[in-house]
Parts: sequence; structure tokens; C-alpha cells
Amino acid sequence: MLKKIMIRSAAYVLSTGLNIYRKFRPLPPRIYFCYNQSIHHIYHSLFVAIELSNIQDTYEVVVLSTSREASDIIQGELKTIPNRINFQPVYHPGYSRKDFYLGWFAFFCRLRMQRPAAVIVTDYYDNIFRQLGIKTFWVYLPHGLLNREFGSDPHIRDYDLAIVPGARDMQGFTKRLGPLPKAVIAGYSKLDYLHYHQLQPPALFREKKPVILYNPHFEPLLSSFFDQGKQLMEALAATGKYNLIFMPHPDLARKHYREVQALKGLPNTVVIDRPRINLDYLAAADVYITDVSSSVFEWLYFDKPALFFNTKNIDWHNNPFYGSWVLGQVARTIPEMLAAVEDALSPNDNFRGIRKQVLQECFANREKPVSRMIAELIIARMKAEKQTPQLFYSGDMNEHTGYGQAFSFLARSINKEQPIRIICRKAQAKDFPEKVSTIVSVDIYPFKRMLLLTPLRWSFQLMTLLEHGLFDYAASRQVVESTPVYANQGQALYIFKKAAAMQLERILIAPTPHIDFVWQELRQEQKILGKDMEWLHPLLKKKIKQEYELADKIMVFSQFSYDTFKDNGIAETKLILWPLDIDRDYFKRRQDKRDHVFRVLYVGRLMPEKGIHYLVKAFQELALPESELLLFGSTLTRSTRNWLDKQIKGWDNIKISCGDPRPAYEQSSILVHPSLQDGFALVVSEAMAYGLPVIVTENTGAKEKVQVGQNGFVIPVRDVGAIKEKLRYYYQKHEKTA
Repeated sequence: MLKKIMIRSAAYVLSTGLNIYRKFRPLPPRIYFCYNQSIHHIYHSLFVAIELSNIQDTYEVVVLSTSREASDIIQGELKTIPNRINFQPVYHPGYSRKDFYLGWFAFFCRLRMQRPAAVIVTDYYDNIFRQLGIKTFWVYLPHGLLNREFGSDPHIRDYDLAIVPGARDMQGFTKRLGPLPKAVIAGYSKLDYLHYHQLQPPALFREKKPVILYNPHFEPLLSSFFDQGKQLMEALAATGKYNLIFMPHPDLARKHYREVQALKGLPNTVVIDRPRINLDYLAAADVYITDVSSSVFEWLYFDKPALFFNTKNIDWHNNPFYGSWVLGQVARTIPEMLAAVEDALSPNDNFRGIRKQVLQECFANREKPVSRMIAELIIARMKAEKQTPQLFYSGDMNEHTGYGQAFSFLARSINKEQPIRIICRKAQAKDFPEKVSTIVSVDIYPFKRMLLLTPLRWSFQLMTLLEHGLFDYAASRQVVESTPVYANQGQALYIFKKAAAMQLERILIAPTPHIDFVWQELRQEQKILGKDMEWLHPLLKKKIKQEYELADKIMVFSQFSYDTFKDNGIAETKLILWPLDIDRDYFKRRQDKRDHVFRVLYVGRLMPEKGIHYLVKAFQELALPESELLLFGSTLTRSTRNWLDKQIKGWDNIKISCGDPRPAYEQSSILVHPSLQDGFALVVSEAMAYGLPVIVTENTGAKEKVQVGQNGFVIPVRDVGAIKEKLRYYYQKHEKTA
């Protein structure tokens, strides 16, 4: 743990230093490939690196190697295949070793990474990279086929692009991890070795005999080598019938060097302890013996028998992690395996049909080179990523009330047209099913809880200002080179400054009317009530106006809001009108009203700027028999709750409630929304979905939904008389119906 903390800390210091360095020495954006002592990973992605360097000039392709052995293999390929790769050996104290900590591998590669536009990885160590302050486009090119639970680690869902060899692996990933919309079936780059090089099986033996290749895995809990591997090789050699190739998994040869070398003394046996690539040796063999190695799927290409050594006595028939064992005979003991070898060399091959079927399922496009196609796919996705909208919102995108509902509607609307990147407090990708969606969590609530322990908790204005600023600053670090950038007013200044520096389009979402209009209404009400209007601090107002200036476009939710911006000097060319709607499957009547009480409903925050005190006064002055006023929502501060309690003291038929408003809609007679200012007010649409008539003020965007006299009325703000008149009208209709 201490080692990990040290590496992460050093990486963050390094990242800051690199950012400063780039200011003085700009470099082109780069695509990075990183290799370590696990040399069997190289051929799963190196050909893609070569093709990426050849097909485009936008990105420099950089190949890093922290292992001398890997460097030798890479340089050998780069000398024989035309390319424009920038190869950089990463020298360090363990460069010549065949075993060193992967965390250090990631750290040493991180030292060399500058302007990473993309990083292509073949293993789980990308998670280490992500902990070292790298924000980039992540591509997963798996080193082998899906053969056990290891190959379906949940982090695969987080890649920006995952290349899948064929339909079999895609089905396996989907079954274990759920839908992977960012995964694409493209083919198996390693097989392109047969395209770049003429396959020439090495001449390993003097005598011409059937060649048996034994390829055990390296994990003791899975491998047959540690149980009876040596004894099997000795038994096969003792027959004198065969030439033997012992080709262990490269990590077995690396981690258990002495045990592997001990087999070199067997007659007619060649030990390939660190193969450059296994296809050459597979081509030389007549029979392949393994346990759980995924190389068995590459063996299928050669259309020869495969055998499986079940030394663990696994009940494999119903175990999905031993699915490859249907491709040949499975032997539990050495005598069984010797008999299976004899059967495999006979003309009768009972498993050929299933091998051909699985070969087709495993490898798409196997009849042609795929590395160039994969390279083109990566570039296309990177370009598309730069045109992916980014939506920033400090709340919960799963809400069905208030701003959460408005932003969820906006996100889903964008998501129907194209993929979207969402940066918010909380959301789930399953809620945005139309296109590929990336969800980034920026939760500033732990900091807010700390602030609540200070005297600042008594000033809701300052708390709101700081909360908006905290999210704005934290979220600005998540801005990537993709356009456009959507952000909520009051929370967009740092985000927009970062986006402007990256020359990205900036769209400000303004849920309220123009902030000067809001300020004017709140100040007027403050004079009337002699009470602070809670949320809008002068500094927050100033910040929002700065955001207006930085924005390329300002999105509003109603014609009413649109007009307030136009009246306050914002050019119409800068405004976007985006009418909101609600989730009509969520808000719909499921039961009838159960009583005959004339229930007047208000839904929303219980605060003076919503005009609820004018509604309370009108209801009290009417004193209608068998009536009730339900104020559904919550107060933001204790002082406002005390103020409201005084307003309704002694009135048993005025009640306050909160929670899910849907039952309240079903049991109410009318909705009144007497707000002094509101950019839209989705509660009006919600009430209409339940068949309720509505009374709204002229300063509410939702007035545009009202058909006067049919489904409601629009009244002036602060007009108690108008509220009384319309309530009396609907009460009389209610009485006639009753």
C-alpha cells in the first residue's frame, strides 16, 4: 500500500510538472503503446501501432518499452515493416530483468507520456495508469481470447473503445458484464503476423516424427504443469515416438525458470521458454496439449487436434470458464493423455467440426489483415469523441423533480442524436440507452458537509455560492477536448474558462430568467417582506453574468425566459430556446381521487420567491368549506420554515408535506404556482398530466402550456385578488361536480 501511495503521489507531482513544461515546449498529441516484460502482449497490438503511424499525421505514435527483451522484439519488427513509429526504450534499474513490479512499469511509462491523446493497452494495468493522473482516450486490445473470468474484468466497461476479436467473445462479455456499447468486433491483430511475415516453422528436430506441443498456463491453481507436467513430458519422451516442444506460457517461463529449464535434458525435446511469437511453433506441431491457455484458440487456425490435461479433476462440463475443453479430448491422468495422443494422430478426428465452428465464432475478418482496419477504427472513434457533447451538472441526473428532471430531459434529448459525456454528482449509463454515454462522477458533497460544520452554515447565500464554486472548480478538471460543452449557470465559470482555452464551443444552460430580472424580483420582494431572499448572493449574480459573456450560446427553457434575456441586451443569435417536457410514463394517473375535499396543491420549494405566501393569504381569506391547501416541498433554511409556520399557524387545513409528489397530484383538485419568477416550472406540466387545472403567474415559463379558460389561468404576480377569483371559480365547479 505504501508503495502505491508513493507512486501515485509522485505521478501527480510529475503531471503538474509536465503541464508546466508543455507551456514552454509544445508537443504534438500522441498515441501511446506501452510494453513490459510480458512479451506475449506485443503482437496483440504492435501491428496496430505500425498501421496507426502510417495512416495519419495528426498524432505521433509512440511505443514505450520498459524491458530489454521486449525492446529487442519490437525493434526487430520495426526494422522489417515500414512505419513512422517513435520508439522509446524506457531505461530503469530493472530494464534487463524479466520480472519487476507492474506499478513501476506504469510509473516509468508515465514519465515519458506527454500530451497523450490515446493510450492503447492489452491488460488490466491500464487501471494503474488511470490512477496516475492520465485523462485520455482509452483503447483495449485484449491479449488473447476470453477463456476465463479474468478476461471479463468489470473495468472493461470503462474503455472508450474495446476491440473484440469475434462474436464468441462479444457474447461472453455481454453475458458477464452486460451490454458493452463501446465494444466493436473487428478481428485479431496477432494473426496479421501471417500477413507481414511468411510463416516458416522452425527446423527443430533431426528425425521426422509427429510433433507434440505442450503449452501449460502459469497460474498454479489452473496449470497442469505443477501437478504432472514434468511427468507428462517424461512419459511422452520415453515412448520414443514423438518430437516434443515444451512451450510454456511466457509468464511460467519467467516466474518458474528453474522448473522449466529442467526439461531441456529430455530426448527429442525442445524447450521454448521465451517465444518471440508462438504462431511459428504452433505451425510446427501436429498435436497441441494444454490446460486453460487461450492460445488454444490460435491453434484452431491450423486445423489440428487439441488435447486438454485435467490434472485438477475439474467438473468442467458445466463450468463456463472451461468452455474451450469441448474442442478435444480431456484426460485426467498421464496414461489417458498418452492414449489421447494416439487417438489424435489417427485419421479419425471427431472434434474437427466443433473446432471449425468455434474458429469462425472466435475470429472475425480472419481471411484478411485487420490491423489497418483497427487503426482506422481507433482514429474514427477519437475524432467522434472530439464531437461528443459534455454536459456538466452538480446534481443527481436520476431525479424526477426540479432541475434534476430538467437536466435529465436535456441529456436524453442530446443522447438520442449522438453519444454524450455527463459530468455530474451521480448518474447511471443505463439511464441513457440511446447512444454510448460516459458518466463521470464529481461529488463535492463531502466538502459541503465539512462547510456545514463551520459558521457558514448559517448563511444559505454563501453556502450556495461556495457549493456552486466547488463543483465548478472540480468539474473544470474533467473538461476534455470534445465539443460542445454544456454547463449550468452559476457552476460554469471555471468550466468555460478551461473550454475557452481549448477552443471548445460553450453553451450555458439558464434554468432561470435573466439574472438581472431574477435579482430585480427578489429585491422587490425583500423590500416587501423585510426578509432575505436566501440563495442569490451578489457574487453569484456577478459570476453568472461573467458566464453569460463567456458563453457562445445560452439555452433557455421558455419563451418567457428568452424574452427576459433579449430585454436585458443578449442578442437573439446567442439564445437557444429548448422547451422542456416530463417523463409521461412516470407522471400519470394510476388511481382516482378518493375524497371530495377541494384540495389546492402547490409543489416546489417552499420559499418566498415562489410566492407561496400570496397563495396562503388568498386561501385564508376565501375560507372555503371542505377545502385544504397542501404545500408540497421543503424549505431551504430554518428561518424560512419559521416564517412559513407563522403564516399558517392556526390553520389546520393548511398542510406541509414532502417526498414523491405523485400521490399528491392524484388526490388534489387544482395546482397553483404563484412564483415571482420561474424559467419554466415543470410541476405545471406534471399537474396537467394528472388532469389538474392550473393557476400560474405571468412570470412563469410554464404559462405557455396554459390554454386560458380550458386547462387553467395566467395571473399577475403578487395578486392575491386574482388567486382568490380563480380559486373561487374552480371551487364552484368542484361543488357542482360533487
